[in-house]
Amino acid sequence: MVSVAGKIFIIILFIIGFLVWYKKYKTSPWYLNRLWKTMDDNLRNTKILLFASLHQMRENLNRDLLILEVGSGGGTNFRYYPDGTRVVCLDINAEYFKFVDENLKSQNTQVDVKDVICCNAENLSQFADNTFDAVVSTFVLSSVRKSTSAVEEIRRVLNKEGAFFFIENVFGKIGDKARVVQRVLAPFYPFLFDGIKLMVNTDEVITNCGFSKVDFKRIEFEPPIPLLFPLRSAICGSATK
Repeated sequence: MVSVAGKIFIIILFIIGFLVWYKKYKTSPWYLNRLWKTMDDNLRNTKILLFASLHQMRENLNRDLLILEVGSGGGTNFRYYPDGTRVVCLDINAEYFKFVDENLKSQNTQVDVKDVICCNAENLSQFADNTFDAVVSTFVLSSVRKSTSAVEEIRRVLNKEGAFFFIENVFGKIGDKARVVQRVLAPFYPFLFDGIKLMVNTDEVITNCGFSKVDFKRIEFEPPIPLLFPLRSAICGSATK
């Protein structure tokens, strides 16, 4: 008969085995690209409202925009950009870039992917100051090691009237069910989802990085699978240089 200690040991081995299996097969770029596309459907209305400002910016400038997308993945945001937009895709995982052409075709968008660059968001030294009309990030800043450095770099590469558009997960409010789940899953989540951390205050990071204007609101959305429930507590908005 198996002792209590033996049963606990077996359960721990099972959990470790499941996490290793999940990491190998379910967090591959192929799977995550499909998962982010599904989540994009749940956030469609939110993104339409957020990125409407890009269309207004295009109209005001009377020219095509140059956008840097930080943590672009396979490019699920392309569909929201004005036609003719030139996009530089940046991601720490180059494996995502193989899905860029696929997403461009499936979204039937007239966006020009100018370049794809594999590097982290904390060091954008390859770009000069005042380079981009806009920078975009969606569920990215919680996964970088130094989010303050990343946002400072984002602000630096924006042109003088440029804007940073973001949707980012944050630590849930006190009393929110998501906050409880975030606490429980916090040790495992970075392992499962490309380094995403749950107990983060990204709103404070953006607010304190020297932008002339920061405007955001808290949002909640229904994630496509239960494991993404901790991401339902998020902020959506923009910051003007």
